[in-house]
Amino acid sequence: MHYMNLQLDDKAQAIVSELLTDLDNQNGLFKMTARFAALIDGQLKDNDYVGTVTWFSDDDYIEHEIEYSANSSTHS
Repeated sequence: MHYMNLQLDDKAQAIVSELLTDLDNQNGLFKMTARFAALIDGQLKDNDYVGTVTWFSDDDYIEHEIEYSANSSTHS
C-alpha cells in the first residue's frame, strides 16, 4: 500500500482534528493513504483554510508544498 505523510500547521490540525486521531504521527508528519489525504484536503478547502501543507511520499521520496489561499477551490 502506498503511504504519504502530511505536515499540517496548528490551524490545519484544528480543522481536521477528528481525522487525525488514529493516524501515526512521527515528528509532526501524519502517515496516511492518498485517499485519506484527499479527505483532509476536502475538509481544509470546505473550511476556507489558508496556509501551506507539506506532503512527503515514503515510496518515491517526493516532497511537495500545497498552498491554500482564501476563496480558492483549487490548490497548486
